[in-house]
Amino acid sequence: MKMRMMMCRAMAVAVVFSLSGGAHAQAAQTPAGAQDFLGKVLAQGTSSLSVDRGRGWNRVEAAEAERCMWTEEFGGFFAGMQRVWKCTGRTSPSFLSDDDSRMWVDVGSWTPRGATAEGECKTRIQVDGKGSVYREFKGRYDGKAAEFTAWSGQQQGPFLIDWGKVAGATSNGREVHLKGVAPAMYFVLPSEELAVRFAYAMEFLRLNCDATAGTGF
Repeated sequence: MKMRMMMCRAMAVAVVFSLSGGAHAQAAQTPAGAQDFLGKVLAQGTSSLSVDRGRGWNRVEAAEAERCMWTEEFGGFFAGMQRVWKCTGRTSPSFLSDDDSRMWVDVGSWTPRGATAEGECKTRIQVDGKGSVYREFKGRYDGKAAEFTAWSGQQQGPFLIDWGKVAGATSNGREVHLKGVAPAMYFVLPSEELAVRFAYAMEFLRLNCDATAGTGF
């Protein structure tokens, strides 16, 4: 009788444990779940996003610029030619320098505030806006030495990720890099463990949206 009671108790505990485990079982992995995970992680505001539009990481083309340089001007009959420091004032950066490729400003990394799914295969990353910042540098105009100031202008997101065009998502420490996207992007997460999960969710979306998946290669 005592043995029978012990067996009944053991079975009851097993049933309770099974039910408890089922209640906390991991949810099925779906594209919607991956999108939701990315959004919740970024909404915490503890990650950063770096973007390369072709000028370098977190660099943007200057919205305005100014050139200052020494010039020779006629000061009148008695003064003759005088050396004068002249500035153009803030204007379009085009043709302001001998090398337009230097007309960029580093605006720093972005702070994501969430992510919105646009269907299963696109994610729109929401970020904090940025005020205008400037960069000063030396260069040349018409072959002569000049000094420049470039302004970024107001900068806004969001940034769109098309998972059908992503070539890969990998984590390296706290960083998660996306391959094959334009503009290029990488995220920095609060921890390495979270970065691994973040990269896995991204890779899940990439594979789900891979247009070549049905080819067998």
